[in-house]
Amino acid sequence: AMVRAGDVIGYSGDSVTVNCNGSPHLHLELRLSTMAVATNPVPWIDADWPSLTLGLGGAGLMVDLDDPLRWQSLYDQPDVTFGGPWLNAYPRAWPAA
Repeated sequence: AMVRAGDVIGYSGDSVTVNCNGSPHLHLELRLSTMAVATNPVPWIDADWPSLTLGLGGAGLMVDLDDPLRWQSLYDQPDVTFGGPWLNAYPRAWPAA
């Protein structure tokens, strides 16, 4: 479906609390036409991403110690194929899984 300016795309809430109402936030996921692949919304939506993510940038992203710069930015995230291989099953990771 096409989303247009002003369309409701979701409701904010907090998945930590039972009623999802402790710290408002929104998870945004864009899927490609087959619905089997989620893609990074950053290249698709003109927005102030550092503000939308509260300036977190790459904070909290798992690091592949064999390629530590890979996928450490909001702007550089891979497509995810549901049912496909784990993208962050690194032999050496930080933090350790």
